[in-house]
Amino acid sequence: YCSWACFLRLKVIDTTPPAVVIHSPEAQGIYYSQFQNFRIKATDDVAVETIWYSLNRDNNITYYSMVSLAFAKGMNTLQAWTRDTSGNIGTISITFYISRGNFITRWDTTNTASNTSAENQLQLPLEPTGVYDFLVD
Repeated sequence: YCSWACFLRLKVIDTTPPAVVIHSPEAQGIYYSQFQNFRIKATDDVAVETIWYSLNRDNNITYYSMVSLAFAKGMNTLQAWTRDTSGNIGTISITFYISRGNFITRWDTTNTASNTSAENQLQLPLEPTGVYDFLVD
């Protein structure tokens, strides 16, 4: 003898696409070094299966972890996709600009307020994981 519970099967179907975010470079950012750290993060309510990306609509490349890439001068487009274990796909696309010209700044040694130049020093908000190029003439 089997009750009605013997015949009841419940299958939950995952229809929610995974979320994908490009953390760096930032959308609409302007960068003065062609080398930029490239970092993607994907999340899903079940499980992420794979992540891949394309730079300037070129070949798709599987993404595993943060990498430093050399981007072309001018406007660049990064598109990233992620697929979860149910086959749902999430996507994002960003553009940013690489200016390989010299970055010019004026140091005013008479302005000694917070985060400005002083007589003999310059305070810069550097990140431990950042890449910085300086040209002093």
